[in-house]
Amino acid sequence: MIGSREEAIKVAKSAAENAVAQLDGGIPKAVIIFNCIARNKLFGDRSGEEIDAIQEAIGEDVPLIGFYTYGEQAPLGGEVRNIEKCNPAFHNETVVIVVLAES
Repeated sequence: MIGSREEAIKVAKSAAENAVAQLDGGIPKAVIIFNCIARNKLFGDRSGEEIDAIQEAIGEDVPLIGFYTYGEQAPLGGEVRNIEKCNPAFHNETVVIVVLAES
C-alpha cells in the first residue's frame, strides 16, 4: 500500500484515539509505539509529526516510548481477543499503539 505522509498521520492518530476509546474509562498512563521502519522511510525527517499526532490523541501529559521494527505480528480481522479464533499474520508499514491505563 502506498500512501501519503498526511494520510499516515491521520491513520496513526485514529489508531491512538481508538486505543483510548477501548479503555472503557480507564486513564492512560503510558504508551508504547511499535513503528515499522518502512514508515520511517515515508516520513524521513518529519517522523515527529506522526508522534505529535499520537501524543495529541492520547493526551499531552502521557509519556510515550517507542521504537522501529522490521514488521509486526498481529491478527487481522476475526476475533482478535480470542487467541484460538484470531488469524495472526506478518505485517509491515504499520504502527502499533499500546496504551497502558489505570482503571
